[in-house]
Amino acid sequence: MIVTENLTKFYGKLKALDDLTINVKKGVTGFLGPNAAGKTTTIKILMGMLKPTKGRALVLGIDPTKKPIEVKKKVGFLPENPKPYRGMSGFEFLNFIAKLRGLRDRRERERQVSELLQKVGLYDRAKDKISTYSRGMIQRLAIAQALIGDPQLILLDEPTAGLDPLGREEVISLITELKKSGKSLFISSHILSEIERVCERVLIIDRGQLVLDGNVEEIKSQFSSGRYKVKVDKPDLLLKELSQKHFVKETWLEEGYVLVLPTDESEFRKSVLEISIMLGCEVFSLEKERPSLQEVFVSLIRKRGGEIK
Repeated sequence: MIVTENLTKFYGKLKALDDLTINVKKGVTGFLGPNAAGKTTTIKILMGMLKPTKGRALVLGIDPTKKPIEVKKKVGFLPENPKPYRGMSGFEFLNFIAKLRGLRDRRERERQVSELLQKVGLYDRAKDKISTYSRGMIQRLAIAQALIGDPQLILLDEPTAGLDPLGREEVISLITELKKSGKSLFISSHILSEIERVCERVLIIDRGQLVLDGNVEEIKSQFSSGRYKVKVDKPDLLLKELSQKHFVKETWLEEGYVLVLPTDESEFRKSVLEISIMLGCEVFSLEKERPSLQEVFVSLIRKRGGEIK
């Protein structure tokens, strides 16, 4: 869906992108990085709004530097802080965008616009001026304009920026629906808990360079501490027994859980239930601790000496 090769961008002496090479396939991909990492610069190059200093990009096989209009015809785009024409109604704005995207037939255009207003929950406010819309409503309207023409790929730059919790939840629900319908999305966001909910894969960049690329669940497993949490009705008893086993490196109590760092995971998993039964303990849960995507992100950027604001 998206390929970049040695993509480099200078603003004067400032290097915003540094030989960035990525390959984005179908599905929902998160594009993450701290402030000034180069995310918005990358997206603007992908949409043909900026030219790279060096390297190239392909979006759906098209070079946006050479054919920006072709990319815009095929790709839906939500910019950061969208500013639709506030004097128009929601319907008028989407109808206007549909004309720009080449939908000439009035009936087909109005059908699509009405369906999209339904999809984003704005049908009842379609005739109201955008100046009366809340920030969340404007964001949903902007997502609707990105969907006009049924694009193969949708680029969302900070889709929940500036929204209150309810507005963020509405946008995430809409993204989830798009995911279920089979749309491919490329989402730049600072709110990693939301990315974790909707994305199958993430790319993390820092100072214009790719530092991590992979499946969300696999990344979390890769950065796991290896600790296990066991919830039992007699934690002190289990703790004492496990601390004497050769396959356990460390064990301690925390908030009612027995935390275990095994030296041999296979042996630990095989033995812990047997030991619990022997001790007369009832086991309520056994799970391997995994970091959140936020924890992985913070750890990775700090190890590189970067700042997170």
